[in-house]
Amino acid sequence: MATKKTNQRQLRKLVDLWATRMGLTSWRIDVNFKTLPKNTLAHTIWADGYQTGEICIDDDKVSQLDNRSQEAIVIHELFHLCLAHLDDTLSDYCGQGSVYKAADKQCEILCDATAQMLQRAYRRKRG
Repeated sequence: MATKKTNQRQLRKLVDLWATRMGLTSWRIDVNFKTLPKNTLAHTIWADGYQTGEICIDDDKVSQLDNRSQEAIVIHELFHLCLAHLDDTLSDYCGQGSVYKAADKQCEILCDATAQMLQRAYRRKRG
């Protein structure tokens, strides 16, 4: 049980660290651990216009991954919040949901690609 709590603390720290790096400091982001559907490691929920989000993580599945994979999952979910923030920001100009409608089915690929890009860039910068 101590290992599970330790892993949850590490995942919360990753969320805080990457939320800061990605400029989501004005958001209140909760991290919850629960059992999710079969092929889901994590998912994100947010309230339009309120800058609050929740990242739900299935820690039984995620704990079986290496640290780099865990980090990629966290960045992926945070990028969903970045898109939600952009959607809120542009809602007066383009209408609520316009960013997600534009991204449509490519959204998951976009989040994965961005997570990989950010991880690589940060590792290169650190040296």
